[in-house]
Amino acid sequence: MENDIKKWTEFDLFNQVPINIAVINRAYRIVDANSRFVDAFGVWEGKKCYQVYKNLKNKCRKCQAAMTFADGQIRVSLEKVRDQKGNLRYLRVRIVPYRDANGDITHVIEMSTDVTDRERALEQYQTIFNNVPCYITVIDQDFKIITANKYFWDTFGKDIGIYCFESYKKGKKICEKCPASLVFKDGRIHRSLQEGYDKKGNKVIYMVTASPYSKEEGKINYVVEMAIDVTKAFLLEKKFKEISVFQEVIIQNAIDGIIASNEAGLISLYNPSAKKILKYPTNKILGKKREEEIYPPE
Repeated sequence: MENDIKKWTEFDLFNQVPINIAVINRAYRIVDANSRFVDAFGVWEGKKCYQVYKNLKNKCRKCQAAMTFADGQIRVSLEKVRDQKGNLRYLRVRIVPYRDANGDITHVIEMSTDVTDRERALEQYQTIFNNVPCYITVIDQDFKIITANKYFWDTFGKDIGIYCFESYKKGKKICEKCPASLVFKDGRIHRSLQEGYDKKGNKVIYMVTASPYSKEEGKINYVVEMAIDVTKAFLLEKKFKEISVFQEVIIQNAIDGIIASNEAGLISLYNPSAKKILKYPTNKILGKKREEEIYPPE
């Protein structure tokens, strides 16, 4: 049977294809490999696949080849391996059973493509995606969350497939001013200030920007929402306004006259009690006169 495998691999195409190919027997020993495999992993003769790929002493814990030997199914997986220089590489591996004349699986053929650059780019993207200080969600046409970043899951709970209004607002219907629905309608970017509740029930105020994410034949399939938590700023502004209103009430109703000037020295504050004492009309005082001009002579 090893001779039959050898005949198969003697075709010139075996060494010309732009992928790694290794033929592995039931003992997980590599019995043949093409030149591209040799360029990537070096000497393979007499070695087992897990020694060449991963420098292990025993079979991989989730060995895809073992599964194919057991059920005869073709498998595709993403594997982390080490090349002959010890560099970490990512391979997209396709495992195909090789059967003898009796239909028994005697070998598996592993065909792999190096996808290291793509996987590293994806890792970098995922790192940025999960660590940006804003909520990111991808929503389908049914307003269900397809995916989201870690910042969102940590705040609102991880429920893939849940409706966005359920996750953000614990609601049961689409929001009245839903920016995502507007994007689906006109394909333009929309922004909105929204209020929701985190997984602990605390109010969250956020500024959301909704943009089209995927288009096919002019139809928008998904919307990506990016939301910034402005709860603290919003509450601080609200508190500041409350304090300002409170101060204004005190000033306007104070028994004593209160006058204040701006940086230019012109009067900017002139309460009713001051007007009553000094007898000057408000419209002739504010922004027009200095304090020393309205005080009676000593």
